[in-house]
Amino acid sequence: MNLETPEAMEKFINYWNDMRNYALQTGDISVLNSLIDENFTQEKEYYLVLEDIYKTGGWVIGGTRTIHLNKDLLVSEGEGTYTIASNFDMENTVLWYGGEARAYDNSDNVHRGIALTVQFNQGEWTVLSAHEVN
Repeated sequence: MNLETPEAMEKFINYWNDMRNYALQTGDISVLNSLIDENFTQEKEYYLVLEDIYKTGGWVIGGTRTIHLNKDLLVSEGEGTYTIASNFDMENTVLWYGGEARAYDNSDNVHRGIALTVQFNQGEWTVLSAHEVN
C-alpha cells in the first residue's frame, strides 16, 4: 500500500474500512487515528463514541460497512490527493448502551453518494474526508 497507484489506494481504503468495522465490533480504535487526517473531526468523534460504548459495558451488533468504489469517478486533485465517488452499504445495527437496546435500519445508506478523499504523502495513505454528495 506504500505506492501511489489506484490499486494501492483501493487496498488502503479497504484496510481502513476493515479496521473501522473491527472497531465497531470491539471498541478497539488503536489503529484508526493513524489512518485519517487530524482534521477529519467527524470521524475522530465517531471513534471516541465507539470506544466509550465498549468502555461503559455497551456493544454493537451488525453495522459493518462495505464501501463500493466507482473507479470510473476517480479524480486526481493534485499533490497526491484523490477523490473517488463511492457508496457505503451498512448492515442494520443493534446498539446496547446505557442499559438500553436500540435498533437502526441502515438499508437506505447505500443509495447515498459519498465523495471519499484520500491523500498519498511520504509513502503513506490517509483519509482526508468523506461527505455526502447531493
